[in-house]
Amino acid sequence: MRTHGDTVQGVEGHGEARVTTMKVSTPPAWVLWLGWIIWLPFLVPETLAFARTRPPVPLLAVTLLLLASFVGMYVGAAWRSAGELTRTAGEDREASRMRWLAATLLLALSVVSGFLSGHVNSEISSPFIYTSAFIAGSFRPVRAIQANAVVLLAALATGWIVHVPDLGQILFVICVVSFVTISWAHAVRTTHLLRAAQAEISQLAVASERLRIARDLHDLLGHRLSLVAIKSELARRLVSTAPDRASREIADIEQAARSMLQDVREAVSRYRAPDLAGELRAAEEILSASGITLVRDGDDSVPGTLSPRLNETAAWAVREGVTNVVRHSRARTCTIRMSMQEQDIVLDIVDDGSPSPGEASQGGRTGHGIAGLKERTREVGGRCEAGPREAGGFKLTISLPQEKAT
Repeated sequence: MRTHGDTVQGVEGHGEARVTTMKVSTPPAWVLWLGWIIWLPFLVPETLAFARTRPPVPLLAVTLLLLASFVGMYVGAAWRSAGELTRTAGEDREASRMRWLAATLLLALSVVSGFLSGHVNSEISSPFIYTSAFIAGSFRPVRAIQANAVVLLAALATGWIVHVPDLGQILFVICVVSFVTISWAHAVRTTHLLRAAQAEISQLAVASERLRIARDLHDLLGHRLSLVAIKSELARRLVSTAPDRASREIADIEQAARSMLQDVREAVSRYRAPDLAGELRAAEEILSASGITLVRDGDDSVPGTLSPRLNETAAWAVREGVTNVVRHSRARTCTIRMSMQEQDIVLDIVDDGSPSPGEASQGGRTGHGIAGLKERTREVGGRCEAGPREAGGFKLTISLPQEKAT
């Protein structure tokens, strides 16, 4: 449970999710409680005025006993409500029943005290005001208004029967106290809701950042580990027949591992955005090591027209598409084509392979990597489509809106 004056903050890291810190605090319970009971001393002058009228001793004793009971119940009920306001903005059925019981008893004591004091032409109207204040701070605004309407009618009826002077002024004070206290309690509850909303936003920001890192690590490690696996297999086959070639492949594996480690470090502490040209070179290398022929097609000038964020998205597409070709396609050729089509820049990655029986039964290569790529493409206003071709093989297509390179 948070203490009063908590600071709610989200992720202020390097990912897409970012939440600005904000200090949201609610007063402690005793401060809220003082807001209810600080006015109790005003009951003293009315009580002394009642005593100066020299009522019969039994009437004086009963009236003072009722007032003492009213004060004790009011103080206790106010403390309970203050604690509830401090802890939560929600409703609890058991607590709500206790509040209704306390409000009913306070109103009953107010009415009885008013009738008893009226017998000696005195005025003890404060209990109605305090009852109104308790109800206004303990219930939701609509319920508080409804309940205080009953308090107002009870005060009006009691004052009219016992002929209380300045009855209109008393009713006006009850309305003002009710309005002010309702506004004050509503502000406290709104603060609780704000704290809850900020806590939820912070959790969502953390979850979003984790998903981003997981997505990026999948893309980074999937590409590099595929290269390591392929070159390791090649080196194993060549170690006995071509030791020099195997040594070069092992050196490439070492370099790939070091590069992978660097990429992972950059991904965790704000990854280096991939570059399309670099990914195309890496694609040629990994496809060549896999025995797959790379065919570059389309307009070679298109990559130079891409803005940085579109360049990054296209680079992720090349990385994901080529990784899938190497890992799943069993293809002989892979074609990467970039072209301008109407208002979009289109990138196609097509292979002539065939899925393994297990992949075919699962509907093709549409795993987490493709899902992450679709998310990246949507973020820049583009589209991503992936699926098997009728003529055989697999096709990955992304369409990106044209933007000027900066």
